[in-house]
Amino acid sequence: MSDTKSDVFRFICQPTLLYDIDAINVNINMMKKIENTQGGIMRRVCGISKRSHHTQLLQALNISSVNNMKSITSLYTQIC
Repeated sequence: MSDTKSDVFRFICQPTLLYDIDAINVNINMMKKIENTQGGIMRRVCGISKRSHHTQLLQALNISSVNNMKSITSLYTQIC
């Protein structure tokens, strides 16, 4: 069941969350807020307490961090 939740997040929620992130200037604080939002969404989907940390959850579900996704999208933009 967690694989399905992870796939839904990766293919629907994450692209929506990161839409046009390479077009705006994102500072460190904004990046942390986006990462916290990403972790909060996955905690709610998996039914985990709000007080738990999301880093290990995202690693267990094999979900890339926001920094990695931003690097990939900016690289893709430069290639195009």
